[in-house]
Amino acid sequence: MDYAKEYSYLHQQFPKFFAGWTLKRYVDDVANACKAHDAKTLLDYGSGKGYQYLVRRSHDKWNSCPHCGRGVLPTLYDVGVRQLQERPTGTFDGVICTDMLEHIEEVDVARILDDLVGYANKFLVLGISCKPEQPQDTKRLSDGRGVHVTVKLPEWWSARIKDTLRRAGKSVVVYAIYEPLEGPLVRETISWALVTYAGADAVRL
Repeated sequence: MDYAKEYSYLHQQFPKFFAGWTLKRYVDDVANACKAHDAKTLLDYGSGKGYQYLVRRSHDKWNSCPHCGRGVLPTLYDVGVRQLQERPTGTFDGVICTDMLEHIEEVDVARILDDLVGYANKFLVLGISCKPEQPQDTKRLSDGRGVHVTVKLPEWWSARIKDTLRRAGKSVVVYAIYEPLEGPLVRETISWALVTYAGADAVRL
């Protein structure tokens, strides 16, 4: 899939969607991770239009400066938003990726997870929906499919994240938050050390 082409079109067709509002479910998770890892730099990978920061100022809720009250504003990256399409350079203490991975075709999941881990020095916060769209959802790709093209159980995503950490050999922590078919969000912490030295089953849902 040409993600830039598909999502540039969807952003234009649905100006009120893909704004970044879903970050509100994960603000506390990001705040806790920033505090635990003393994060000074952040990347929001697949940020949408960025209204979660420009309008809602979600970043003021984590790592706020005691003098000005402002939090760490992430670098924003989204291939579907013209102003945010340029790939970031360097690495970041933390990487945020919410409401994006389920939009990636299964064949590309490993590549995108590798990219996310490659940008992170200390941690990632991943918010992943495990739910298909509702029948009334009007957002469709050019081939008629819904935008959630990889709908899998939390266990499937967990296994891919662990495989990614093993390949990377990088000491980062992944805070994965899954939205299951029903019920509350499911949270899992996956560390490179546990995956590498204690085996794939060391960290459980």
